[in-house]
Amino acid sequence: RSCTPQPSSRCWRRTSRRGCGPRRLARRRSRSPAGWAAQPPPPLSRGLGTHDLMRVASVETSSHVPEANCTSATSASAIAKLVENSSVWREWAVHMEHEFQQGWAQRERQQKALTMYLVGSNWMTVGEAAQEAWPVCAAEGCVHTLDLTTSKMLDDTSKGSVVDARNYIEGELALFLRRCPRGVVVVQGIHNLNHQLVPALSPAISEGGQFLYGGKVLPAHQSVFILAGHLPVSHACAHGLEEESFMKCMKSAFQTDIAEKGLHTEAAVTNARVLRRRIDFVAPLR
Repeated sequence: RSCTPQPSSRCWRRTSRRGCGPRRLARRRSRSPAGWAAQPPPPLSRGLGTHDLMRVASVETSSHVPEANCTSATSASAIAKLVENSSVWREWAVHMEHEFQQGWAQRERQQKALTMYLVGSNWMTVGEAAQEAWPVCAAEGCVHTLDLTTSKMLDDTSKGSVVDARNYIEGELALFLRRCPRGVVVVQGIHNLNHQLVPALSPAISEGGQFLYGGKVLPAHQSVFILAGHLPVSHACAHGLEEESFMKCMKSAFQTDIAEKGLHTEAAVTNARVLRRRIDFVAPLR
């Protein structure tokens, strides 16, 4: 029978009767599906056991989904216009479309910006091509070209010039990342980079990438970095290599070039190795 309290019922007058008292009534309600929804969450002051904490942590982790950014708004056809026109690199463009559209959540968890190294004689056009490949980012003003050929400081290895050049690179990146924490950065003329300037760039493309600039932390891991330059001088990569073989060959040659510019000193070798390890994908330019 129903135990809903009514002023005229025996349950109302005799609250101590088994099955009709306030405590029994509340207990019956809590056992029903409707009662479950009506029950308030347990107060935090009661203390959570180990299993409770593990359950709460797993729910919070699984429910957090990072937001997509403008770098995911691209296509295989747009990416294919950047690279060599062959079946190998058309397939690579399809893979990269999936990487940009579906892989951003994983990159968010890894806290690592996607970094591509595009090589070829047309490296000077990559900045403009990126505007077309990522139209949403471009419309938001979030495609930036860092041109390493505009400053003669990059060829001068004197102490003062190196400091100025590092400030130039860090300042350009910081200003962009402060305005667009999610965007595309084209480092045009990467072959001009000497090993002493690698520490100015590596914080942006490392795991947990960020800058500390003007007392503020500027995250960089949500952006895409494209390093564009001509073929490494020391490369001996055969034409028509598959994607994986081409990447290994070009990364090795790129590392050798940077180390040779630094006369293979310990610092030059270390910085060259650091930059090589930050590169995720390599492709030949169209």
